Amino acid sequence: MLTAHIINGNFYSAAVSSMSKSVSRGLVTGRPFGGVSFLWHRSLNGCVEIVNRDPEDRCCALVLKLRNRTILFINLYLPCSDGSVDYKSEIHFYGGYVSNILESVNYNDCIIMGDFNFVCDELHFGYSVFKAVLINIHYMCVTV
Repeated sequence: MLTAHIINGNFYSAAVSSMSKSVSRGLVTGRPFGGVSFLWHRSLNGCVEIVNRDPEDRCCALVLKLRNRTILFINLYLPCSDGSVDYKSEIHFYGGYVSNILESVNYNDCIIMGDFNFVCDELHFGYSVFKAVLINIHYMCVTV
């Protein structure tokens, strides 16, 4: 289960790292990858509830409860697009995973953020999968 940890006297965090599994398999080469986190001020700690994390440590979610609003935050780190069957399978998994979180958590507003590793364009497989998830809940994609 994902739990909050105090960073210093002023901040808490919740984080997952895909590297822990890679390191346990032996020597790691190349660029580190994976993992997502949240960081919040201690004054919000009583308002934050960690909701979920996936088994591959590429996604975690929390809710922030402020007065009469509940904001769901979903943070994703998706694999890089290589067009392989494995990539497509993972994208479908995470599309379903996010959809499941959206259906199982009560919230007023939602922000889905992170590193999607695809361009928001119809030609990209990852975008087409996530666009279907967003349309289903009447959301839209905004890039920054």
